[in-house]
Amino acid sequence: MKPSLSQVFIKFCFSALLLLAFHMSQAQIASWTYEPYQGTLNNPTPNTGSGSSAVVNNGGGTIGIQIRTGMAGTGCGAQNGSNAWAMEPFDPGSSNEANGVQFSASTVGYQNINFTWDQRWSNTAPNTVRLQYTLNGSTWTNFTMTAANTTFCNGSINNGRFQTNTSGDQYRRISVNLSAITGANNNADFGVRLMAAYYQATTEFRRTDDPTLTAGTAGTWRFDNVAITGTVLPGPTASVMSGTTSICIGGSANIKVQITGGTGPYTLVYTNGTTNFTVNNYASNANISVSPTSTTTYSIVSVTAANGAVGTGNSGAAVITVNPLPTVSATNITTCSTGAVTLTGGSPAGGTYSIANPYSGPSTTFTYTYTNANGCTKTSATYTFTRNTAPAISAQPSAIPQSTCQNTAFSAISVGATGTGLSYQWYSNTTAATSGGTPLTSAAQIANGSQTASYTPLSTTVGTLYFYCIISGTCTPAAKTSISGAFSVIPGTVAGTVSSDQTICAGTLAADLNLTGHNGTIVKWQKADDVSFITNVSDIANNTATLPALTIGALTQTAYFRAVVQNATCTTEFSNAVEIAIRSTTWNGTSWSNGAPDGTQTIIFNGNYISSGDLKGCSAIVNSGNVNFQPDDTLTLLNGLTVNSGTLTFENNASLVQTNDVANSGAIFYKRDTTPIRKFDFTYWSSPVQNQLLIGVSPLTRQDKFFWFDANVYNWIMANPNTTLMQPGIGYIFRGPDDYDQNFPVVYHAAFNGVPNNGEYTVPVFVNGTNDFNLLGNPYPSALDADLFMSDPDNAASLGTGTTIYLWTHNTAVTDFEYVFSDYATYNYTGGTGTAPSSGANNNIPNGFIASGQSFFIQGIATGTAKFKNSMRVSGNNDQFYKNAAVQKDRFWLEFKNGQGVYKQALLGYMPNATNGFDNGFDGLLFESGITSNFYFVSGENRFSIEGRAWPLQTSDIVPLGYRASVSGTFEIDLMKTEGIFDNQEVFLEDLSLGVIHNLKDAVYSFSTEAGTFDNRFRIRYSDSALGNPDGISKQDIVVFKQDGNAVVKASGIDLRDVAVFDLNGKKLIEFINLSSNELSFPFELRNQVVFFQITTSRGEIVSRKVLF
Repeated sequence: MKPSLSQVFIKFCFSALLLLAFHMSQAQIASWTYEPYQGTLNNPTPNTGSGSSAVVNNGGGTIGIQIRTGMAGTGCGAQNGSNAWAMEPFDPGSSNEANGVQFSASTVGYQNINFTWDQRWSNTAPNTVRLQYTLNGSTWTNFTMTAANTTFCNGSINNGRFQTNTSGDQYRRISVNLSAITGANNNADFGVRLMAAYYQATTEFRRTDDPTLTAGTAGTWRFDNVAITGTVLPGPTASVMSGTTSICIGGSANIKVQITGGTGPYTLVYTNGTTNFTVNNYASNANISVSPTSTTTYSIVSVTAANGAVGTGNSGAAVITVNPLPTVSATNITTCSTGAVTLTGGSPAGGTYSIANPYSGPSTTFTYTYTNANGCTKTSATYTFTRNTAPAISAQPSAIPQSTCQNTAFSAISVGATGTGLSYQWYSNTTAATSGGTPLTSAAQIANGSQTASYTPLSTTVGTLYFYCIISGTCTPAAKTSISGAFSVIPGTVAGTVSSDQTICAGTLAADLNLTGHNGTIVKWQKADDVSFITNVSDIANNTATLPALTIGALTQTAYFRAVVQNATCTTEFSNAVEIAIRSTTWNGTSWSNGAPDGTQTIIFNGNYISSGDLKGCSAIVNSGNVNFQPDDTLTLLNGLTVNSGTLTFENNASLVQTNDVANSGAIFYKRDTTPIRKFDFTYWSSPVQNQLLIGVSPLTRQDKFFWFDANVYNWIMANPNTTLMQPGIGYIFRGPDDYDQNFPVVYHAAFNGVPNNGEYTVPVFVNGTNDFNLLGNPYPSALDADLFMSDPDNAASLGTGTTIYLWTHNTAVTDFEYVFSDYATYNYTGGTGTAPSSGANNNIPNGFIASGQSFFIQGIATGTAKFKNSMRVSGNNDQFYKNAAVQKDRFWLEFKNGQGVYKQALLGYMPNATNGFDNGFDGLLFESGITSNFYFVSGENRFSIEGRAWPLQTSDIVPLGYRASVSGTFEIDLMKTEGIFDNQEVFLEDLSLGVIHNLKDAVYSFSTEAGTFDNRFRIRYSDSALGNPDGISKQDIVVFKQDGNAVVKASGIDLRDVAVFDLNGKKLIEFINLSSNELSFPFELRNQVVFFQITTSRGEIVSRKVLF
């Protein structure tokens, strides 16, 4: 039958009274009031007690955490407190009972657990809450709320869950009695969860204000006044102490307490009657070790359970009786006996020894133990039993001989012995005997172990010794070893002294190094970059006392040398280190480190440099920077040039001159400017650097316009400019760049790049009948002295004692792709001839120096070789073939020309060592080369562009002059230039066809001619019919003689005008001009020397007198 309304109300009231009575007896374990909130927003900590809280989000969605308005007081109603823990928003997630909050606290010491909280729902928040609990902190179990175990307001219980079906924004207090869960009692891992649950039997979350509607994801839950409470567990009801016993002083005993009731672990406090002792975390009947020093009674002071409840009904005691120990001692025992020994000295008597008694064993330790009437036992301290034994040899000294160097350690010699209290004394002997030796007792010997079992013999004295040892001990007798092997000391290594330090030029050889005062074999020599021989140390395979300069080699930086010496097996020793220093000065971009180069230093460039004059050094090194030698400046080096980095450039007409035949390293840039050329002009080249490709010199020249002259086949050979490397000393020709004008000449700027040539170069010379011309070239980046080249003895076989050099010029423009007229300038000992008047593009007269980069034809006399040498190189003179003669050269130049551009030069000279016949080196044969017009001297069948005749001039001399004209017309012969005697001597041209003698010093001679070759029309002479014949002056008319240390020149019937004196080489010794007197006297101190007097009369007559002074 359904109960009446009054019955239900009475039952509810009774349940409420029971719950009220339950709550009133509860103790608070942990509570969260959030006044203020503690910890973090995600994990607030309790305001009372200890525990934790957290948001649970296992179902996804957003749960925001805030502190909002809470609930003050008790009951249900609107929010009116200060702080509450708010989930804003609170998304219940995608699954049932997955999102919510949890609160955890230890319930140790408590039972009858209760959980209470105030909760506020917003209108759209999920309205149903599931309570879960955990007993292990990880496994959560659903709790079924009922009207019997749960109090609440404004809600209902449905299917074990709390739900609210009215409007939100109101707090509701819910309290759940968990006392039925016995596992929650006294549990350190207890916790509860409040999880959003599906509404009743639906499968979705419903709204607080209207359960027919689905809850939103932006609703809010708030929590306040959360508390976990319980009742305190009772303490122990009875505790009894026990453990009465007897011990010896220094011993220990166990006491213990049996505890009944309460919750452990316990806190036990006991006393010895004077001092209280506390044992935390005590378990019932656990032993407690005590060590009283006198008889002591122990009893219980208190027993407290884990929850703080104090026990009652304590009883019992433990009495520990302490008995004294006996006093025990013994004595150390020493014996030399070899048998059993009775042990004595133990006190009190009647005890036992730890070793056998009597004892027959070796030395050992022992104790003595005694037990008194109370049963207390004590063992004495440790004592010694020492069985001393007489010395006995167990290992003899080695009989193996040793040998070492003086002051070098021997290996130690040792003895093995047994016995007690051993002492050692070593003896030395000069013979292999164990008697008559000398005890080793000096400080040095003792330091080396002469009174120990191991001795290292001294090696300070050369010679041989033997050793034995006598061993004494506590017991007798002493023992003596056998004799050792022989110990021999040989003289040690003495490294000696190397002499001496040197300073040299980079790239040169130093003087030999010599080692003296050494003892031993020279193993090797060594070289290093530093005096400590740490950097770049290298061995030199030389075992003699002299390290030759050639073995040292040419040095480019300061180096150090020493000898390595070893005597027999003695230690290797090093001599002193000698320094071979490189004297240098370094340009850093602004200044020299050691003054401007003085010719004896290595020149080092470490920065940009532009020359302002010549530099001289023993060698040069470019490490960095752009180094530039300006036009006409010369770098003169005794030795090599090294370009490590940076650049080294020689501008046009600058020179690099080197004396010694050494290798260079690193490339230079060497610039050469031609005289103005046209597109179809050929330039004769040679390379001053190694491995220069033809194309690199003139990249824009047509590929088929590069040639070299093969004298063996006597023809031009086309060279591939992309693969042909210019060989040192060989000449090449190539046409002007293809972008040059064919009529208007301009300078071509060539640049060579490579390692500069240096040293001796040998080139082939071919002669096959009249095919005797060879195209050679200056191989150096400096001018070459042509005279030295022609006169070098190594070149005599192929070139004779002299020859003629032919240099190509290109002074006439090209018409219809053919030269109208061009020619070769010539040079020999007599001089040079040019190919253009002063207005020509290349009007230089070659006068003895072949510029760098210049090739030339030279006439050979036999097949063989020609050599270029550094000794032929000169400073400067790199801009043209010209230099004033250092000796007297009586000569003049004639020009042959017309108004249509025909031009030729011829040179006539009167030279020492020349004859009026053909002379190699003085007479230059005409180089026809297909030329249509020419001008020359005629001598028999020879035609000379240069003729050298016997010196001195005889004014009666007559020289035939020929020419070839390609067209008829008017031509001119002109006296272009005079030197020496011809500055004052008249020169006449005799035209045999017209019977005219013309003074060329007065005017140019013009004449008409037909086309053809004419070798008999003209001749040169030095007087005309009006002047008479100077040979009419007799030897008596002009005499030269020596008088009182003076030279006297005396004329009869005529006055003297000029007098000059020359030696046999043509060198002018002295000169007098404008005398106007018939006698000249002047001091002249020569002895036994032939000289020539060249005398010019007031009438212009020239006579010569050869005189021995």
